Amino acid sequence: MSQEPGTGKLAAINAAKADAGLTESMKAGLGQENRFKSWADLGSLAVLATVEAGVMDWLRGLGMNSMVKYGVGIVLLAVLLLLGVLAAGIYRFNFTHDDLYLELEDGRVVPLDDAGSEANPGSQAQLIRQGPDPVMLKLFSLQTPKAFSIRLPDSGLSVPLSQFEQRGGADYATADYRDAETRGSVLLDYLKITPLNLAPAPTQAEGQAEGQGMAFVAPFIVTSQGTGSFWYLGMFNLNTREATVAHLGSVFIGDRILLDSIEPAEPFTAPYRLSVHYRDRGPQEAMVETPSVAKTLTLAVSERGITAE
Repeated sequence: MSQEPGTGKLAAINAAKADAGLTESMKAGLGQENRFKSWADLGSLAVLATVEAGVMDWLRGLGMNSMVKYGVGIVLLAVLLLLGVLAAGIYRFNFTHDDLYLELEDGRVVPLDDAGSEANPGSQAQLIRQGPDPVMLKLFSLQTPKAFSIRLPDSGLSVPLSQFEQRGGADYATADYRDAETRGSVLLDYLKITPLNLAPAPTQAEGQAEGQGMAFVAPFIVTSQGTGSFWYLGMFNLNTREATVAHLGSVFIGDRILLDSIEPAEPFTAPYRLSVHYRDRGPQEAMVETPSVAKTLTLAVSERGITAE
């Protein structure tokens, strides 16, 4: 069939206008979906734009009229936008914390990423990320990020135990600390942990009910820049429901002693008592001498703490 002059040019012009309208509508659609902030989201939009151009070239190559191409393009655009939104949503909710918030102990609600920043050291968000605490895992088989902390008897500073060391043939759970200008270490002699047959009284800080904890005593050493190694016997409570250890109190034993044993009274009934057997030096002996004088320290233990008799 013969074609009237100018008809082919007019059809080409109409097709080009339709293609331009389709391209603008697709860009507008992409603009409406451009609400993601990450570089991955921007990358997804760039991929969609590239695919759009390819689709338009493919439709032109098929020789379809403008209305058919417009309809097919809209369908393909909807599918591509849906896939892009799904990909961006999967990235956001699996690899970012943009929509996650955490309530801090002081009542503030902050984004999860901000909660673990330097502005909130030791926050719960940091605990969530660091995984099980190695000391709690080894000593109590607890999968918890909460640390076993020793409270320094003199200053009350709480020092979380963080690693295991062997010193002088003995095994310890240890941590370094800094208290004002004082630096030192805390060493828990965990092989001498002694369970107690009593349930500590609930405290406001723990918020626990009776029967949820296991009381125990354990000796620990506090050192500083000086030469002293100060031994204490601490009383603790393991809260099995919250997977936490509370330090209830401490009693000083001696400086650079040798601890032999800790013996609860048998049977361990009220009044509760402990006997700590250790070796110390005589009044005239220098601190560099090996302790050889046998001594016994008797301690009174109650539901709320430990005291020397």
